[in-house]
Amino acid sequence: MKKQPLEDACENPIGRGAPRTLGPKGLIAVAVVPVLLGLAVQAGMGVRRSRDASPSIGTLNLDGDAKIVPPDATLVRVTGKRQEKIAYELATKEPGSNVVRSRDFYEPLTAQNWSRNQPVEFVLKYELTHGATAISLEDGILVGEVTRQSLPAYVMRAWAKEGLYLAPSILVLEHRRTNGGKVVSQHGNLAYEKAPYIGLLLGCVLLCTALAYNARVRKRSGS
Repeated sequence: MKKQPLEDACENPIGRGAPRTLGPKGLIAVAVVPVLLGLAVQAGMGVRRSRDASPSIGTLNLDGDAKIVPPDATLVRVTGKRQEKIAYELATKEPGSNVVRSRDFYEPLTAQNWSRNQPVEFVLKYELTHGATAISLEDGILVGEVTRQSLPAYVMRAWAKEGLYLAPSILVLEHRRTNGGKVVSQHGNLAYEKAPYIGLLLGCVLLCTALAYNARVRKRSGS
């Protein structure tokens, strides 16, 4: 039996090793699966967004005797004073330039009659971007998210050099914006809202790639 030359075998593949084309079901799967994944991402993040819309909000009165955060509260309305003059600022610049991209602030939250010989127990964390000079407070009400994160060591060292007395346990609250008395979701403008469209675009690209692959295989096999 005459053996088929290697070159001919590559141009006209036969047998079990021959490349296979994608059938109709495979092409549909290639196009549909990215869209379904996009819808799943959108649905999952939508649930998270709805949870943000109705969180448990407690009250933290720093002017009262008992400065206690309710154990089940994820957010608190803070009554007290922001010590803006001794806030720690950390600037982040654009790569390769001196343009400030954002500024992170750590600011002591205290009672109105607080003095520097009293411990700092609560700290407000917030970020300013796009040239903003102050955080937005609706009706002067400060709402903070209970983060349970520790205060960065570099902030503690800077305040210690200034002679501030820090409590053994410090609670960091991250500023959250409100609109109409409701907390603005942090997930309102994320790319997940466009996930189905991204999936559709990816599906079209994969489908075109699969069709091109099928055409190339058929051409090489001579069918």
